[in-house]
Amino acid sequence: MKIAISSKGKDLDSEVDSRFGRCPYFLIVDTESMSFEAISNESAMASGGAGIQAAQTIAKAEVETVLTGNIGPNAFQTLKAAGIKVITGASGTVGDAVEKYKNAELEETKAPTVGSRFGTKENKETTGEKSHKICIPTMEGGLNSMIGDHFGRVPTYTIVDLDTNEIKIIPNTSHHMGGQGYPPEIMKREGVDIMICKDIGMRAIGMFEELGIEVYIGATGTVKDAIDAFKKGLLQKASRNDACREHTFRGQD
Repeated sequence: MKIAISSKGKDLDSEVDSRFGRCPYFLIVDTESMSFEAISNESAMASGGAGIQAAQTIAKAEVETVLTGNIGPNAFQTLKAAGIKVITGASGTVGDAVEKYKNAELEETKAPTVGSRFGTKENKETTGEKSHKICIPTMEGGLNSMIGDHFGRVPTYTIVDLDTNEIKIIPNTSHHMGGQGYPPEIMKREGVDIMICKDIGMRAIGMFEELGIEVYIGATGTVKDAIDAFKKGLLQKASRNDACREHTFRGQD
């Protein structure tokens, strides 16, 4: 059986893209042999009609089922008209999503899961929807990177948009490393509204609070582990009173 998965990359280790119409690639996978082909989504940057165009591309690939994170009404109707089943809620790597599908862990979607133009800047500006961007101090960067022990002394910060699943890795160019601006200032410029870390000092929390960025502490493991813990409400929201008092914001916290 041939299925299509919205993907951020060109292989089975790539992350599933939550956006159907605006994902950069579709992976066409044979579920029996696990052979696959990556197709560029030419409609990803379209000003309008991306969902319909992407659905038409998938229909030409003669697949039976689509796996994605979310799907809008136009794409959903186009796929259904072509006789293609739609499954939403897929996450993790493409390979993980295919295995879950083969094990019947994912169910067919009966209706669109998001409105038109989901994940676009225009959509968020029109609806007033807040883009929830999380920042996590990391040793390498990416969902599988380990969280750094010291907030201010990590080589990278990994930023994840919870609405679109987009990931951005930026270097730590704070003052104490010869760069421009403290990490809270850098995060503000990147549009971050939530900082997740293992521990943090009082002064750093104060800077984040002044910039309107919430801080959650107690995260361990990988970036993915931290995001899962945050979504489950397992992390503690920090305030200046909760912070580790032995640190001040001089590159140690």
